[in-house]
Amino acid sequence: MKSLLFAIICLQAAITNAQTPNCDFKSPIKTSNNIIPEFFKYHSYTLPWYIIRHENGSFENTLGEDISNESIKPIEKNAFVFSTHQSNHLMNMAEATKTAYGFKISIFGGMPAYCSSLDIHIMKDKFCTTFEATYPAPIKELNWKIISQKLTLISSGISKEKRIQGKVSIILEEKDDAGKVSRHRIAGYFKPPLAE
Repeated sequence: MKSLLFAIICLQAAITNAQTPNCDFKSPIKTSNNIIPEFFKYHSYTLPWYIIRHENGSFENTLGEDISNESIKPIEKNAFVFSTHQSNHLMNMAEATKTAYGFKISIFGGMPAYCSSLDIHIMKDKFCTTFEATYPAPIKELNWKIISQKLTLISSGISKEKRIQGKVSIILEEKDDAGKVSRHRIAGYFKPPLAE
């Protein structure tokens, strides 16, 4: 009985979290038809970060798993977002999903050297952002605070291909377990297809 009660409490917490993202603050969404970088005009693909293609054409999974057709399937580079967190790098992957509150766009990339993600939570005409990162060395606690955020979507934001297209710019502060605070910027373009 206790395990059933615990499962119900966990489910309620998950539903609550899905409905209300834990953000520092919300900002208005801007729309524009004047965002026309080359990025929106082409499609490029890459292998997953853990797959290596050798000169002889064979593949290797650096995680030690077997190679399958699914594991060597190319992934679209559907983000062109630069981050200064953990050193300057490109976050070139994005996913868009429907949520109870609207949509969520997750932007990531740079693995295995950089392990961070920026989530954009879209709620009608407002949005908010959350950030997470992992470090290779043990760190007791990290806190991230969004200082500023801007989001511009192309026209209605969803293209004929069912993609959410736009640009994002945020500034965040990271506070480590020693109390040291550093400031970072993440900015660029995205065009992930909307997952059903």
